[in-house]
Amino acid sequence: MRGRTFIRMNNTIAWSQNAWLPYSHVRFALDDFGLLQSAVLVDRLRTVRSLPLDADDHIERLVVNAATLGINIPESMRLAQLVRQCAEKNQEQFDCQDFSIVTLVTPGRVGDAGREPTIIIHAAALPWERLDHWYQHGQDLIVASARNVPAACWPIEFKTRARLHYYLADRQADAVINKASAHAGAVLLDLEGNLTDTSTANLMLVEDNQLVTAPPQSCYQGFSLQRTLRLANELGIAVRREPISVERATAARQILLCGSVGMLWCARSFDGQLKLRDSSVFDQLKQAWISDIGLDFVDQSRRILSLSH
Repeated sequence: MRGRTFIRMNNTIAWSQNAWLPYSHVRFALDDFGLLQSAVLVDRLRTVRSLPLDADDHIERLVVNAATLGINIPESMRLAQLVRQCAEKNQEQFDCQDFSIVTLVTPGRVGDAGREPTIIIHAAALPWERLDHWYQHGQDLIVASARNVPAACWPIEFKTRARLHYYLADRQADAVINKASAHAGAVLLDLEGNLTDTSTANLMLVEDNQLVTAPPQSCYQGFSLQRTLRLANELGIAVRREPISVERATAARQILLCGSVGMLWCARSFDGQLKLRDSSVFDQLKQAWISDIGLDFVDQSRRILSLSH
């Protein structure tokens, strides 16, 4: 699978330098603010039946965040349209399977008088083996030593490539749980000691058939979380936005995770304690997700893995 993914990536088409180029031709200048100061905004979405999911919402958020950083993205660029074109141009390389589309934006190069932003849009393979493991067995979680970046540093709603804290947390998860395949994950704490999110997902507890998730001011609010909470509301499942302590997560009946790549899945364990995998809340939400996006994503990963083997 890794070799095939590498071949696919090299054969994909990406938007860079205001043109469509082979992925292998994309370059980041060494004097780009994105490299010098990690000033990179990022958006990642995935396709569903070859169409980008929630592309307009993703790009609108990216453009607003860029403007907050003083990065002007002209409307004439039509980023959402470019994202859709990226999906169309790369379907064949992924054998018409779904994949991710990543958009990167930086302030541009140091000393550039016109200060044109650097914009790159590229395709990336979905980690089917990892996703199938999460769906079939659940994800093992630990509490990371690294803390999440507080809002005092930059706004919570910024999705950025400055992710060293997540990298350190995931390395710790792999070391503690001893799973080099990266099926494990780590939940980061805020400065008050409450749980926030992982490098790939928002976190939700199931308590008394209700959902509990961290308040907006404490961690990034992904579109997958927004979809999950909307579906919970439509199903009549109560949602509480409250701080989540480690003790509270340990005592919870079940822990759910959601993210733009994996959609919705369960935690198998939290800090070594096994968690219930099946519950009416999770089953209802999973079926609601499937109906809402028009795709059984759990069955999809199983079928793709069986074909690749």
